[in-house]
Amino acid sequence: MAHLCLTLISGYIFYYIKYEKCDYQKYLPFLKNKAKRLLVPYVFIAAIWVAPIHAYYFRTEELIERYVLVTVPSQLWFLLMLFWVFAIFYLISNIVNKKPWLGVIIVCIAYCIGQFAPSFYCFNRGLQYLLFFYIGFILRKCDL
Repeated sequence: MAHLCLTLISGYIFYYIKYEKCDYQKYLPFLKNKAKRLLVPYVFIAAIWVAPIHAYYFRTEELIERYVLVTVPSQLWFLLMLFWVFAIFYLISNIVNKKPWLGVIIVCIAYCIGQFAPSFYCFNRGLQYLLFFYIGFILRKCDL
């Protein structure tokens, strides 16, 4: 439940920063910032802490699949999911801001695709959690 709330809050803050503070105006600097804040910690924590502990207590054969292809990255899935949510939602944010009803359709379709998408790099979870990010975005837009 906490991950849903954190994703929703991220959407709320995203709206505030992008549309009220007029920041996040260019995609590539935005994406670079999110990679630095989400992917770098993933790599560091996975390499230094999670993967070595997993290798010690469990099988080492799974390490590549779990932490390099990121299919089941233990507790670190949230960082990659949130990166994908930011990367995808930024691309549709102007459309969603102007036509919220279209946003509902887009995030519902993304959610359905995420149910069947492969789990590599937690992309499927990114598609599924767009819905909660969108809800936070709309809550801020409606000033709730």
